[in-house]
Amino acid sequence: MNDETVNLDTEEINTNSCFSSGLLLCLGCVAMIPGARNQLVNSVTFFPPSPSGYKVQPNGKVSLYDLHQAKYRSMKNIWKDAVNRVPERKCVDVNFISLPSNYCFHFKYPGTNKTIIYSHGNATDIGYVFVHLLDLSSRIKCNIIAYDYSGYGQSRFKPSEKAIYENINNVVEYVTNTLKIPFGSIFLYGQSIGSAPTINYASQHSQRKDFCNLGGVIIHSGLKSGVSVLCGASVSSPWYDAFRNLDKIQKITCPIFIIHGTNDRQIPLIHGKMLYNLCQKPYKPWFVDGAGHNDIETVWRDEFVSKIYGFISSASMQPIMKLRRSEKVTKDNYSLSRMTTRTSESINLYTSETENTSEDVNSSEESTSMLNNENVSRDIPSIQQRSDIFHNATKCLTQTITSSNVPRYLEINVDVPSIATEFPKLKDQSQKKKSTLQNIIDLFRSN
Repeated sequence: MNDETVNLDTEEINTNSCFSSGLLLCLGCVAMIPGARNQLVNSVTFFPPSPSGYKVQPNGKVSLYDLHQAKYRSMKNIWKDAVNRVPERKCVDVNFISLPSNYCFHFKYPGTNKTIIYSHGNATDIGYVFVHLLDLSSRIKCNIIAYDYSGYGQSRFKPSEKAIYENINNVVEYVTNTLKIPFGSIFLYGQSIGSAPTINYASQHSQRKDFCNLGGVIIHSGLKSGVSVLCGASVSSPWYDAFRNLDKIQKITCPIFIIHGTNDRQIPLIHGKMLYNLCQKPYKPWFVDGAGHNDIETVWRDEFVSKIYGFISSASMQPIMKLRRSEKVTKDNYSLSRMTTRTSESINLYTSETENTSEDVNSSEESTSMLNNENVSRDIPSIQQRSDIFHNATKCLTQTITSSNVPRYLEINVDVPSIATEFPKLKDQSQKKKSTLQNIIDLFRSN
């Protein structure tokens, strides 16, 4: 499916060791006991942090846990502290959202509908990633919705594989139905165990009858499957395996960006390589030399921000806005995960930025990184051909919109399949335009 694959070192694929074989046999025997498989998966997968990263007060106000001061502080005060360190963060509004089974933070950047749905790792919650995502939203100029899994933070019920799949379904439903964000402007971001709900939703979404492609998928330190984390990354999976990302990622039809550290000891690099090799529409992967499991977004922060920005710009076929680069490092006393913070006295995570046009990232370099045949499957048009198709489609649709009562905002970031689905009357404006538009739609859907 992916013409530009990466090599897999044979020593990375651990399938023949006595330990792995014995463990697989034991797990298989346990999985045959009714209900034992799910209990085993839940017990070795989910580790909600204690204390939780946030609390919801009886009056509805939210407090975040400050690890360095070892106490809860109001979300408003922590937001103010973060803004005082980096004034550019002030433009990001933060709303706390309560859904039927879990809670979310909505980081809203003005003037854009590009929205990242962030699925966090297994040893943190949305309280501990608050400043990280506030900073990221302000720098890539994109909305971010971070949600908790069932059993994490103040969210209800118990965590399980089934529950986290339902959690992301509820969040996407809220984003599309309540916030009215089109699928083409939604980017799913899964880190570590968060890769499971991210890939599961994206794969199921691609099979829907009313299919409209997502903007893209980002997999950060993702796993191939649950059993392969314990027993080594084999090519095949046993029948009782959980979080079968390798099987599901093949079905995703939107662009996918794989991020993984070469020294990741929790989920080895082989997982990221195997996932990348089975992507239908892979974006150039970022295998971070020397990075571990939890430090890419901290130690390599500037490059991390630039890569995320570049992917979203490229997947959107146009840059969002100018990206800010950091000038100097400041201290933020809020970590990305409890595990990271407790191994250090203080962490210089975030940066103080000042506008400098000479230092701004040239978005064309990042946004054109997909414009080469190396990242395109042989059975679909090249990216350059798609760009030409998109240009013609935009011109056609703009002319149609001008002569109709359709809202003018649709002229921006036109997504051909979604426009045709949500506004079928556009195709009836004239027979000539209908024929042109239908040909374009058929070409997109055939891929």
